[in-house]
Amino acid sequence: MGALEEWIAEMFLVHSLNLLRFSSGTQEKILLLMAAMSKELTAKLNEGEISTYGKQRLGALLRESNAVISSHYMGMQAEMTRNLTGMVRIEADYTAKVLTQALKIELGAKLPPADFLEKLVGNTLIDGAASAKWWKRQEGDTQFRFAQQVRDGVAQGETTSQIVSRVIGKSAKAADGLTDKPALPTTPPMPDSKASPPLSRPGIAAADAGTGPKRKAPAAAGVPGSPSGPTTGPAAKPGAPAADLAAKPDAKLPGAAPDTVATGEQGILKASAANARALVHSSVQAVANAARLASFQQNADLIDCLVWLSTLDSHTCLLCAMRDLQEYTLDGQEPINHTHEWAGGPGAIHFSCRCVLSTRTKSLKDLGIDLDEPGESTRPSDGGAVSSKMTFKDFLASKDKAWRAEYLGPGRAEMYEADKITLNDLMNLKGRKLTLDELRLKYKDN
Repeated sequence: MGALEEWIAEMFLVHSLNLLRFSSGTQEKILLLMAAMSKELTAKLNEGEISTYGKQRLGALLRESNAVISSHYMGMQAEMTRNLTGMVRIEADYTAKVLTQALKIELGAKLPPADFLEKLVGNTLIDGAASAKWWKRQEGDTQFRFAQQVRDGVAQGETTSQIVSRVIGKSAKAADGLTDKPALPTTPPMPDSKASPPLSRPGIAAADAGTGPKRKAPAAAGVPGSPSGPTTGPAAKPGAPAADLAAKPDAKLPGAAPDTVATGEQGILKASAANARALVHSSVQAVANAARLASFQQNADLIDCLVWLSTLDSHTCLLCAMRDLQEYTLDGQEPINHTHEWAGGPGAIHFSCRCVLSTRTKSLKDLGIDLDEPGESTRPSDGGAVSSKMTFKDFLASKDKAWRAEYLGPGRAEMYEADKITLNDLMNLKGRKLTLDELRLKYKDN
């Protein structure tokens, strides 16, 4: 990327931090609804001594509890839709303003129609399914696990208090604990109208700039998929903060049933809250990138192609690592000089994706702008500023053996360093990570 494209990417990376803050604020609203559901379910369970219930009364309790869960999940989905509908217009406005500032467009970049943007909220897919379907799946999963814990408690002769602890956890304040994530400002700001790309200087050292973004950016606390959290490797639980989950073979996506929770410890609703947080984050990322894509398409006369930006750190999954800096056509999102499918695009390829959609505009000369083309620039990484042309493959090569062994696994790292495999070889044709045994079989010496 040149300095102009780097400036555009920087603006979207800075904005991605505001989207994380918006996501955190929305999560807080959803968790308040989750806490209300927890309290209503607790009250429902405490209506009598469950261990004395007959089959018919127990069935009625579960049906009534299912209705409570369904009602609250409908409220969560409605709240999410309301927030996304407001955000999608902001995202389109932001993208248009970035293009306007970058290319000195006197009349301003064009915006997608308002009705089209509203439809994006419901039509955007996250890992192949619409947000509404993921909320419905989480609703069903919570209902199933609730009924399972109640029935298990009854079968083991537990008291109502013990059964309640299966649902909300040991602590009497467990329901309130669902909302322990701080709310943050919820409106991503527009870029500074006085700011403009540094066309008169040769490059941008974004990693050194006081207000510039860093690819390993600090995110709001508790935001799924953000670079915060443990540095020892990706997490395996739904809603975990630092993991790109879908590309990890053993990871669980939000909406899937989590591991069994020990009686009286975490409580099933804690897992439901983690799933909801992950879905909020993924919805924000997917819809924001979809709105940005629509804005790029609305200004097709300015755009040369789309650019996929992955995060240069150890939490980035292989699905995203192999797409870093890869280019795609504006219409149809077809790969340009590579074979990696769009697969939903940045932010939507899998849950908790942190990738950012950017663009390469047409040259200033082609656009009739009488300014010198900017020179070489840099891009940020977890180790500081690097060449703007550095791909994830180059980034991996710049690390030592221990880092590569931690990221790829010792066996894969050894084969990678021996030039027996590439990043692409670590994935099969369906995008699933290959096991070490599969790799060894595939590249076994004759």
